[in-house]
Amino acid sequence: MLWTLPQGLIDKLFPRHVTQLHPRRSVIFTQGSPADVLYWVKKGIVELYRTGRNGKPLLARLVGPTEIIGFAEIDDQGEAGEMFEARARLNCELVMITREHIVKVLHGLDADALAGLIALLNKSWSEQALYWTSLVLMDCRERLSHVLIDLARRFGTQDKRGTLIVLDLTHQDFAAMVGFSRALTSRMIGELLNDGLLIFEQGHYLLPHRSELAVAAKLAS
Repeated sequence: MLWTLPQGLIDKLFPRHVTQLHPRRSVIFTQGSPADVLYWVKKGIVELYRTGRNGKPLLARLVGPTEIIGFAEIDDQGEAGEMFEARARLNCELVMITREHIVKVLHGLDADALAGLIALLNKSWSEQALYWTSLVLMDCRERLSHVLIDLARRFGTQDKRGTLIVLDLTHQDFAAMVGFSRALTSRMIGELLNDGLLIFEQGHYLLPHRSELAVAAKLAS
């Protein structure tokens, strides 16, 4: 799961943070490695992969600036390990926040500040829960539409034609995000293009009618 925190709040809560630079295509941490640090994405794009029982990695999420990564899952022995493998899609600048530091900061917050932080984090958790539960019963076209809407919301810029997703995305990227084969995913992309729900030009995707695409994904527009 992911949290989103603004720059101002990070600076206020963690004024003495450590920043790491990760070059493009480097591994930030691996799935199952000790989860004792959270990372706040200051610059760049991070890919989160989850390897299932079949050994195939699923591109679970693309993460951008202001989002936090590094969440743990607890095994049967009570050990905390990273839930995902994180890879730098672009050159990344990440703020490191130790869990020990987080505990100290939380102890120092007054009641109003703590309540505000909890409300902000609860909003992020709720959005993530809705995102993942919505995918469960969707077919490939619906999932693809769902993913496109999410990418447009987080990485999109508005112009008179619609919402431009400012990421370089391949058919393989989409296949990894929706959990279907590349061939089927490519066919669904073709259908959305033919239906006028998606435009591809100069290496980027544009959503001219997000509300109509939401209907395709069985979402509330």
